[in-house]
Amino acid sequence: MPGLPHSWVIRPGISGVLGAIGTATALVVFLSPVPMFHRIRKAGDTLGFSGTPYLVTNVQCFAWVIYCSMTPGRQSPLLTNAIGMGFETVYCALFLFYAHGDVRGAYLRLLAFSTAGCLAFLALVYAVSPPNRAQFVGYVAMVLNIISYSAPLGVMGNVIKTKSVARWVCLVLDPLF
Repeated sequence: MPGLPHSWVIRPGISGVLGAIGTATALVVFLSPVPMFHRIRKAGDTLGFSGTPYLVTNVQCFAWVIYCSMTPGRQSPLLTNAIGMGFETVYCALFLFYAHGDVRGAYLRLLAFSTAGCLAFLALVYAVSPPNRAQFVGYVAMVLNIISYSAPLGVMGNVIKTKSVARWVCLVLDPLF
């Protein structure tokens, strides 16, 4: 993979500042569901919210932890994503604890599917030859990021087409059905 053009190279001091800002921003994003889970805890129910985003973020963090652990000089994103996995695991556990009936069953199936996917991903990682392993994992993590952050754009297309957020609310709050 060719390097960046000289004009794109970021000086080490700026890189450190940008890295710290990125880490702080990521940690704020990981903490953003806390008020919602406080509402869920008070109600003793998931209130129609979906646990899927927390599971997807957990899988995404898992892929980045694998990538950063096999790529030198990636301690900051490794730590950030490991912390993110911790938060997302807690959110998934809380969602499962407060989910009832069919929602709990659907979430357990989704949890089993994502766990099997992560195990299959690990097996595939070790099947790839070592010189290409980190690049393969990096591409998978990047694709997960693109899917994760572009998914709401598909919903926005429906909102624009139908000129209504009613369908959007159903998709966001109830994607397990």
